[in-house]
Amino acid sequence: MAKSLHDLPRPGLIGVAIRTTLGIAVIYFLGIPCIRDAASFFDGFDDPMDSVILVILLAVYWRPVVNELFQRSWGWWPSVIALTGLGVTVFVGFSLGNPFGPAYGIYLWTWAMLFSALLGPALLLAAMLRTPGCEMRSYMDLWTRIRGGNPHTVACPGWIDRFDQVRLFGQW
Repeated sequence: MAKSLHDLPRPGLIGVAIRTTLGIAVIYFLGIPCIRDAASFFDGFDDPMDSVILVILLAVYWRPVVNELFQRSWGWWPSVIALTGLGVTVFVGFSLGNPFGPAYGIYLWTWAMLFSALLGPALLLAAMLRTPGCEMRSYMDLWTRIRGGNPHTVACPGWIDRFDQVRLFGQW
């Protein structure tokens, strides 16, 4: 159940620093390389095991991201759809002669771009707004503030919000 904005502590200096650092890292180490080196994804992979594990982990993590982003419980459907897409992509690649060829590379590139385009800015926005709880609520936090409403927050399924109540030197 969603809590009101005042039920969770706003991030202090440590929470803001963690969100900012992770937001920059996601964009710099995932988003920018995907843009700069897109052609290598489109060629496919000779040794796909690391990337298959990455896609599976992203698909499992996708469930809470989509649920928080849309403030609706979709259950496991986002992950099921993502994993089904992976299976279809590998099957299409297999039928074309290489299961981890261009079709798989494009699928992986799309996932990496979606992940970095959603998570990186969400972390930076959560740091700027000092959004309590989950960083994926920062979009809804901004939208609710613009409309003049009372944003709701939820405890993060990750670990970042555990640092929000830590205060240094009487800050914020």
